Amino acid sequence: SALNQAENGLIYDKKPFKVEVDKDKLYSWCLCGGFRGQPFCDGTYKNVYLKIKLRPAITTFIH
Repeated sequence: SALNQAENGLIYDKKPFKVEVDKDKLYSWCLCGGFRGQPFCDGTYKNVYLKIKLRPAITTFIH
């Protein structure tokens, strides 16, 4: 799980942005930096050829 990872992950872009989310829906927050649609995870970390060690953090947004 993301809680047990020593690294913080990669930051794709440091500019602030707005994202619409659904209340109480679980989202996977990308930590590997491999997905260009960040901040959310698309499963890129599962590609064995990329050898990514970081796993997504599961996040729930509450309005």
